[in-house]
Amino acid sequence: MEQLFSWGLDYVEVVNQGTFDYQSYRYAIENGMGVITGTDMHRPDGGVNGWTTLIPSNFSEEAIFEALKSKQTSFLYNAIASPYSASPQTTVSNYVLDPLFRLGGAISGYYAYETSAWSFNDQWCYPPHMVIFWDQIGIAIGWFAFSFAFFEILRQVFTYLFEKYRKKNHKDHFDSSIVYPDHENEKHSLLHVVDPMKD
Repeated sequence: MEQLFSWGLDYVEVVNQGTFDYQSYRYAIENGMGVITGTDMHRPDGGVNGWTTLIPSNFSEEAIFEALKSKQTSFLYNAIASPYSASPQTTVSNYVLDPLFRLGGAISGYYAYETSAWSFNDQWCYPPHMVIFWDQIGIAIGWFAFSFAFFEILRQVFTYLFEKYRKKNHKDHFDSSIVYPDHENEKHSLLHVVDPMKD
């Protein structure tokens, strides 16, 4: 912090999201530096913990910058975080495409597109490059192969048990469905055939 102060640092961020940096706040006050806050809110889906307050002489660009230059700032801090009223509008397409969004989020965890800071020469400080996490990809493939083998074994076991049960059930059903001949009816039938008087 002393080195930053020696470079002529004007402001110190003392609140970022829900974090209040008390040490930086004390250092800024003791050394006549300005204090500011940051929400670190990239999209409107969370609470706000800190606000930078500024009292310019009037609401003009020149007056605001003059107040900033004179470090006439303070801040408000709410540890609980105030609710943010704005919320993104959800449509039917969001729900329909949600599985694809989640799949893309899972896949994006296996690589990173790294960039550097943007330089004053209107270009990156060093060229952007892709980093692929091969170790994680290998582990994911291993889990996929293990899961496939596990469920294939389960399928084979259930198929074997089902076939065994089906054959046993079929055998029991066949034995119980044997129709024994009606000897009385069979006797009358034979007599009817061999009796010449009725012919």
